[in-house]
Amino acid sequence: MKGETNHSCASFVQEITQSSPNDTSELIKKVLEGLPFNAISVLERGYGITRREIAEALLVSPALMGRREKSGRLSPAESDRALRLAAALDKSLVMMNGDRKAAATWMRSPRDALGGESPLMHLQTEIGVREVEDLISRIQHGVFC
Repeated sequence: MKGETNHSCASFVQEITQSSPNDTSELIKKVLEGLPFNAISVLERGYGITRREIAEALLVSPALMGRREKSGRLSPAESDRALRLAAALDKSLVMMNGDRKAAATWMRSPRDALGGESPLMHLQTEIGVREVEDLISRIQHGVFC
């Protein structure tokens, strides 16, 4: 998977929800039910980071992450944040023409346009999500101001 370009792979949103990224009603239902804990493993692999780093991005303590692993399910709020991380990674993957390694590296690296914070950590809030999406859109359209 490292550095590979693969346009036929399922999106990260699809992988963690087992639903189409375009089926908003189904995504909402899955989030409200709580995503299965294996969504965390998908995000770890996708971003190339540790469970502790995913926990930090999801605003979940390591102890709570352990409890979620035992229960096998994330809460609706945690599921919503996990979905944000997956959707942003999907967008960066498109921006990087399907290069998973480049997309993950871009998402983990500090960006001046985000006040020196990485896009991954900027996803902790809804306003941060909008800023990351806006930055990706500006990069894709060649608008840097």
